[in-house]
Order: sequence, then C-alpha cells, then structure tokens
Amino acid sequence: MELQPSTLRPYKYQSLPACSSFRILELLAGQVEDEISIRLHLADWKRPPSYEAISYAWGSMKVKVDILCCGSTLRITPNLRHALLKMRRKDSSRCLWADAVCINQEDILERGHQVNIMRKIYQNASRVLVWLGPDEYGYAERAMAAVDEISNVCCQESKILVPDLRMVEDLGSLVTTQFKNLECNSPGSWYSVSWLFSRKWFSRIWVFQEVNAGPEVLVMCGESETSWDAVAMAAYYIRTFPELYNSNSLPQSFYENATYMRTLFDDNDSILHLLHIARRLHCHDPRDRVYAMLGMSMFTTLDPPIQANYVKSKLDVYQEVAEVYFKHYSDLDILSLVQHDRSLDDDLPSWVPFWDQGMRRNVILDELSPRKHTTSLNILNTITIDPQARVLTGTGFTFDTITASEEVNLQEWYLSPSDNMDLHPVLQFWMRNYRSAARYVTGELVTDVLVKVLTAGLSYKGAEPVTGTRGIQTDFNEFMLHLLERAGENAGLYTQVRQKSGYGNALSFQHRAAQLGWNRSFFATSKGYLGLGPNTLRVGDAVTILRGGAIPYIQRAKNGHHQLVGEAYVHGIMEVELTKQWRNGQLKEEIFEIR
Repeated sequence: MELQPSTLRPYKYQSLPACSSFRILELLAGQVEDEISIRLHLADWKRPPSYEAISYAWGSMKVKVDILCCGSTLRITPNLRHALLKMRRKDSSRCLWADAVCINQEDILERGHQVNIMRKIYQNASRVLVWLGPDEYGYAERAMAAVDEISNVCCQESKILVPDLRMVEDLGSLVTTQFKNLECNSPGSWYSVSWLFSRKWFSRIWVFQEVNAGPEVLVMCGESETSWDAVAMAAYYIRTFPELYNSNSLPQSFYENATYMRTLFDDNDSILHLLHIARRLHCHDPRDRVYAMLGMSMFTTLDPPIQANYVKSKLDVYQEVAEVYFKHYSDLDILSLVQHDRSLDDDLPSWVPFWDQGMRRNVILDELSPRKHTTSLNILNTITIDPQARVLTGTGFTFDTITASEEVNLQEWYLSPSDNMDLHPVLQFWMRNYRSAARYVTGELVTDVLVKVLTAGLSYKGAEPVTGTRGIQTDFNEFMLHLLERAGENAGLYTQVRQKSGYGNALSFQHRAAQLGWNRSFFATSKGYLGLGPNTLRVGDAVTILRGGAIPYIQRAKNGHHQLVGEAYVHGIMEVELTKQWRNGQLKEEIFEIR
C-alpha cells in the first residue's frame, strides 16, 4: 500500500553532532498491505551498531513517494520503496543503511562528509544487499537460475566451491570451457539473463565501491536472489564467448560493466583506468564521477588526498583531479584521457579531462598501465599549474606540423566498405605506395608502416607492439588482398603480399583497426611522418613532446599559448629516434603554456 497524502509534516533532519556520527535506518516490521514505516537513529563509529547496507539505483528524481519516518513523511524514489518492501520483515525490525535516507541530501556539507566515509559504511556492514528492482515481467527467477547454473559448472570445472569465488581475484581465469549442455542454453533463459543485466543498477557508478567494500554481497531482484560473485561469474562467462551475446541479443555494455565492477582493484592500479571505465556509467551529479570512486584503494593512497566537497563546481573538481595526479605521479598519462569533441571549447582548460563525457575514443596509451610506447623523454616532469588561471605549463619540443589529415570513417574503411574501391582511402594509399615501393623516413616500406599507424602500433592484445608480432600484419595483408579483388585487380600479381599474408584473417584486422580508429584521424606531417590522432586535429596543428610524457601530443597554437588537442601515435618517434634528434641539437626545447 502506498502512503496517501495527509496532514503529516515532512521529516526534518537534525544535524549530525560529531564527525564520527552517521545515521541508521530502522525498518519497522509490517505486513504486505501496511505502509512503509521507518525510524532514523544516530550512530557513532566509536561503537557502531550492526546493520546491512543497501546498494541500489535511485531511478528518476522527478518521481517520489512518501513513507512514514518518525511520525512524519519522508519522500523517496519508488525503487527504494520497492527495496524496503522486499526487505521488510513481518515480525521484527531490520537495521539498514540507504544513502537517500541516511544522508540529508539537502545539506551539502553533510553530504560531502558522508561521501568521504562511504567505503567505511559499506565495509562495516554485516552484508551488502544489492537491489536490482522489482520483477515486473517474471524474468528474474529464470535469470537467477541460469546465473547459478553457470557459476556452479565453472566452479566444478575449477574444483572450487561457489562461496570461495570471493577469494578469486580474476574470475575470468575460471572460464575455460563453453558448456553446450546447460539447461539455460535456450532462447527463453538467455533472454531472461539479458533482461537481468539490463537493470539500471549495472550502469550505476557508485556500485564500484559498494560491492568491493562489503564482506558479503547478496543480489536481489523481485523474489529471487543469489550471490554477487555468481552474477559476476556469469558475466565473465558471457564475455568470454562472443557467440553467446551475438546470438542472444545480450546487452554487451551492461554485462561487461559487471565484470569491471567485480575487478579487485588494488593500490597499484591507476586511478585513470577506473575513471575512464566509469565514463560508461551513470550518476545524477557529474562531480560524483570522481567522488563515487574515493573509497577505492588507489584513491585512498593519493597524496594530497581528494575530499568530496559539493561546494565546488564540476570544473573545479575535475581540475583538482588533474592537479593531484601531477603531484602524486611522475608521468603525464592523464593527458591521454583528454577527449575533446570535434572542436575545442575556448572557455574551458583544454588539458583537464572531463569525466562526465562519454567515451569518445579508445586510449592509445592503452589501459594506461604499464608503458606500451615511449618517446624516451618521459623523464624530468616539469609540469607546473596555475589553479586560478587554469594554466598548465611544461617544457618539451615541437617535433613537426600536420600538413594533411583525413578522418577515419569506420564503416567505409573497415566495417562495410562500399563497392567503389576508387574511393577507399586505405586501398588507394596502399596501392600508390606499393607500386612505387615507397620508403618511409625510417627506411621501412610505407606499406609495412601503414598497418602500424592504423592500429597505433598496438597488436591485438594491446600490450605488445606490432613489431615482432606476425598476426596483425598478416591479417592486414589479407584485408588488402580482399580489397584488391573487389577493386577488380588481379590479386595474383601481388605475390609478395600473398607470401607475407599466408592466408590471414582480414576480419580480425578490420575489427582491431575500427576499435583504434574510432573518432580518430589519419595524418601526415611536413617531414613525411604518418600518425593517428583525435578527429579534433586539423592541418597546422603541432606534433609535440612534453617532458614526462610517454606519447606525443597534438597541440594548437592560439593567441600566444597552446591548447591540448589530444594524444597521438606517430610512427618513427615512439622509441629511441627522438632522443637521438634531441641530443644532436635538431630539436629546440621550449616552454608550452597550455590553456
């Protein structure tokens, strides 16, 4: 029964008396038809009570319902009301913690303080209760049964028990076999699993610290429940076998989120990796893209620390992350996370990553740890920041200037090329240089360099450069042969290419190149270098190297200062070549004032 409008006054929060204070929600016993009634109690970390913490998605803030709180009314979202109905006992009260109720959301100082101890709240809970929402269509029971079956067979194969999954750091290592005889191998069951992973909770940013802090995590949906590790195990299983989600319409983004959420991050992981992953997740306040991560271990070791403060603007919070990063780390990797759209906003600092932007392109520095490329000048970080002027200053070199560029068209170049091969830029570029046996500035054949530029010097795994790995070069050659045949060329004339190819997999190259070319541009410089950079770049931009950086950066001169366009791969300057030119005096060191 939903509480009807009455003459009861809205609940008025009392200020927390001490820094160690927090609130606990007592959910009073009731029958199905009874209104939800709670009491709020002050608690202290000096003698904390036993409680369970709820992890849930708020849902729309525009729709709220009333519940009874200490004889007054308190407005909450319908999804939290559904959770309380499910968790209410008939004959005894239950102590819980839920952020929307236990924190006075109107008090920004209290809100900031409680967010700073959020991990402690979930860590000290006797159990974390994940509420996925009501089971409106009756899919939850079948989905949970499939999740349990998958986790059980994976554990049996690995000779461990399901409760022991919480001790396994990498659940993906347990997925070794695709089981064909599972009861859940039916369209109905897979549709139910798809529905389960479509719940909004799986796209919620706060989930990271909530499920990683608690000792035990129970997932609930409607009347069904199972362990969080079982749900994550099923997500890893689905991710391992592409045919499962390709043939069963599984929402890749949501089940993949579950695998990220279950990752056991530690102090050695990069905060950038986590912040970048979280770009695919949702929250109501853009500042929470940082604050929701403060309880993760790699954030707790930052020096100086970042503290939640809702008085600050979004820009101030995002700039603080960059400032703290430069003070805590010796590298410039955070600049690779700057992802502008097609144009630069002159009113915003170009060097600050905006974490509320969705992923616009994959990061060439590739997962940000460990080093995949190096310009060999990644020492002596000379970065200084003027916080008030929002200016970053560093020393480095202008290596070259972009003289030509073409944006990568994923569909036309890789995924579904048109029949008109005369308009295919990759094929035309390759044929032109193949026929002339053109040499690159490093002495390599341009046709051999092309695959490295189109894939940013990365192999399929990303951790290994293309150099020395035959796979991606072989697959690229096969792709070229396919395009030649479609263009009406006699592919038999290209015997050298066929010898190099040895029948590779063109589709594998197409997918990898599309992944790395997403929202990027292929470019050439005045000295004859080729590169891959953000599609924000334009002719006249400079290819620069900053001290402390492990990768080149495209910059744009404007009104006496520079704007950061983004990271780039430039073939021939990613290893030791740049150091030689610098020592020979071919490059002049300069100061870059980046706004």
